[in-house]
Amino acid sequence: MIANHYEPLMKNHQRRTRRLLRCLAGWETRINNAPDLVLNDITSDSMDLFVPEYMLLGPTPLAKLCLKRAQQASTAHFQLLMQAGNPVEIELDDQKMSIVGANRRFRTNANYWFKTIALAIIQRNRVAINSLCQVTDELHNTDEVGSDEFDNELARVYKVIFAGGNLAEQMVKAAALFVPDSFDKDRFIYTSQILWPQVSILRTIFTGDAEAEFNQKMEEALLLSRKYWLETSSTHWEGS
Repeated sequence: MIANHYEPLMKNHQRRTRRLLRCLAGWETRINNAPDLVLNDITSDSMDLFVPEYMLLGPTPLAKLCLKRAQQASTAHFQLLMQAGNPVEIELDDQKMSIVGANRRFRTNANYWFKTIALAIIQRNRVAINSLCQVTDELHNTDEVGSDEFDNELARVYKVIFAGGNLAEQMVKAAALFVPDSFDKDRFIYTSQILWPQVSILRTIFTGDAEAEFNQKMEEALLLSRKYWLETSSTHWEGS
């Protein structure tokens, strides 16, 4: 039984390792021509390898490197978006280089931003967090597929937490935009199971003597997240 699960996972790990190595090969020369595509490929392929690496071997140096690399690449993506036409120093695998910023309306939305700031929080990279908090609604909305209004308001919640502002007021604004009838079916499933639970968790974090409620909300959120990803198992880092 164990072998039935282990062998496919091992093959998955090997396949994703090869894909990431291909992605990283010559990235320094390719990035100037299409920085958004290269950085997003590095982010996606790093996260895709992280999953089987962690499941097979736990928190290995490679698993940690995948998280760090994904954080650096995704943060650099938004830094280049914010500095269109200007040189930006980015860092990847401890290598720094200057790239001219550009906004090609590719993955600028708040939903992609959530994943990026989550990586920065996991890495406890305050410099990256501060940089990401400068991303505006206007930039989110330039995405070729748009940026959902609820997503933008939830993004502002995180920006207020780290950059300052009236958190209670912003959480009320975000909650007011969670209107089930305003989403199509797929978007509602994603929002209700992945994004909306974050509002309850954040509220308990900033409420005194709410440890028991925090634990309850966290457990509920984990179960919803597990349910979502099990039912959309073909979906990887790109998300909804």
